[in-house]
Amino acid sequence: MDHKKAIKIGFSCLILCLMELFFVEFAVAEDSGSGYYDWKWYVTSHIGEYTTAPSGYEYIVITLYLQNDDGQSITTSPSGWNLIADELKYEHDFSTFDRSIGYQDIEIVKGRNIETKIVYLVKGKPTNIHLQFDGIWGIGPTFKEINHYMNRTSL
Repeated sequence: MDHKKAIKIGFSCLILCLMELFFVEFAVAEDSGSGYYDWKWYVTSHIGEYTTAPSGYEYIVITLYLQNDDGQSITTSPSGWNLIADELKYEHDFSTFDRSIGYQDIEIVKGRNIETKIVYLVKGKPTNIHLQFDGIWGIGPTFKEINHYMNRTSL
């Protein structure tokens, strides 16, 4: 195979790959469903029997209620759910998956709802927190907050 032909094949593959990425991203964005959520929380210094927060940190355990009223299934994955505490953004902590927490990895189909838990390790004792869904790489369903829990726990 000569050099020019190899370059043409390489460029063709690159263009096809870029087109595929564009169309996959567009399809994912278009297929993103919507759902409803509410949350409450509590603060603890330990998770399960063996995990203790480092000095100067606390665990915030979020109980997340998710309701799917759309045609697309939505996941209970903690990825994309971020906790904003005193202007700092936290991703879920690995202790979310500790058996004592009660996290459930489930796809929620239309018309169903579920409650799951997510754990965040935060610095200090925050005075202002809120939960935010950013999706995974900015892609995911649209969530609207509802008032499922009448009284939220406060810090």
